[in-house]
Amino acid sequence: MKKFVIVVVVLFAAAAAGAFVFYKVYLPELVASAIVNDQEPGYMPDYVQTKIRKYRTPVNQAAEDVIRHADRSNISMDQILRTIDNTKEEHVNAALAELSDRDVKNTNQVFDIFKKHIPADFDVEPLREPFNDHVSMKMIHDALERSRQQLDKENLDADMAKAVIKQVLVQKEAEYRRRTNAN
Repeated sequence: MKKFVIVVVVLFAAAAAGAFVFYKVYLPELVASAIVNDQEPGYMPDYVQTKIRKYRTPVNQAAEDVIRHADRSNISMDQILRTIDNTKEEHVNAALAELSDRDVKNTNQVFDIFKKHIPADFDVEPLREPFNDHVSMKMIHDALERSRQQLDKENLDADMAKAVIKQVLVQKEAEYRRRTNAN
């Protein structure tokens, strides 16, 4: 009986570790690939596939623009990824709180608020143009409303969102490098 309990505990621990690795490593890659490559695997939940379809075009366009502007400004992908890694939930919450408290009229003001609260070891100013081109005030108001209500339980957690964003940028940068090196 003791061996049976040990085997069950070991199997449960292995399954839990496998699920954790899948969630932290493989799922962000799968979601990013689905966004970048215009294909959702059939085994993804419907709500994830719906969100991917909804955000695919704007995310791809924004990622391409960010990469192009970063490349022109000699901002490395490592710097961008490090900034994403170093951005804590409290940084985002402080930016959202300031956005809620102020009467923000345009995306330039939103960019300034995020620039103030998100730590970066490079000048983020070259990324203002793609931000303004791909983020609307409606998107900002919708995000603020969701953060206030905390009702959308199907959203990715912050770590998962960061991992997906990083994977999308890495994949789009590889695509960008292939295109620019081919010319």
